[in-house]
Amino acid sequence: MSCGKKFVPPIISYLDLFKRCPKDQVKHLKAMHNKHREYLKRVEKLPPRLPEIKWEDYKDNVREEDLCIVCEFEDRYRSLDASIPFPLDPYSEKIDCMKKEYKNEVHYFNKASEAAIQVIEKEKKRIADMVDFEDMTLEEFRDNWPDKAIDPIKKPTFWPHTPEDQGLHPPETKPKLKKQKSKK
Repeated sequence: MSCGKKFVPPIISYLDLFKRCPKDQVKHLKAMHNKHREYLKRVEKLPPRLPEIKWEDYKDNVREEDLCIVCEFEDRYRSLDASIPFPLDPYSEKIDCMKKEYKNEVHYFNKASEAAIQVIEKEKKRIADMVDFEDMTLEEFRDNWPDKAIDPIKKPTFWPHTPEDQGLHPPETKPKLKKQKSKK
């Protein structure tokens, strides 16, 4: 490992993952978990810095005209230790943004749900305070549910009280057949 940084493995709660994982995918999750542990073991074995090279041995064993190549390689190798960045994590920022968006969505959903619950509670209280249906007159029913009650004064209906029989829809018109002229 380079950059002189100690590798800190990500904190993953595999117990929570195993609880949430569908039963048919548990063996795949276990295999991934084992690979993850093996990878962490290999990374922990790596030294924090690149290994030191004895450049004098190379300089002594190389021809004079190739000495500049060894010096150039030495400079590149020393700059390599500082130039290798720690592996970038492009997903954490995206996940944090998604978390914020989902928190906002959940917040608005909770507010809307609470408002709906209050409306339902009011309706529930109104229904509980009402007279039983068995004891209710038609006028009381009309007062409580004006949209569902039959209003015989404003909208009288005829028996049978179905929409098809009330004359609300125009009768179907049959197309007129053209009379064909007979040839004589």
